[in-house]
Amino acid sequence: HLHLCWDDFELKDAYRLIYALDKFIALPMMLREPYNERRNLYGKASCFRFKAYGERQGIEYRTLSGWCVNDLEFVWDQLMLAFNWLEDEMLKPFSIETAHIEDWELISNLIDNNNIEDVQNYLAQTE
Repeated sequence: HLHLCWDDFELKDAYRLIYALDKFIALPMMLREPYNERRNLYGKASCFRFKAYGERQGIEYRTLSGWCVNDLEFVWDQLMLAFNWLEDEMLKPFSIETAHIEDWELISNLIDNNNIEDVQNYLAQTE
């Protein structure tokens, strides 16, 4: 799991972050992590919980398995891509139009259905 917290926590920011983590980390990690049965029960898309870290608020992102510690450099690089995307997103007002709902539904289905070929096709189209 990834534990992330930040100052000035707002709910809308958490949802944007979860979308970015699904898109930039969970999907590509599916191509790197060896298949296991865990994903049939755990690690569904957008799986997280709100969590306090002292006086700061944040999230525990639970989609990734513990296997990700075997590839921390990749996780870090992808996290930086997610943060760069978020930096641009935060400049936009949050609304249903800017929430990427259709893409989020597609990404969720790709993660939850665990179809590696579909994930490869999606990532190839969005590079």
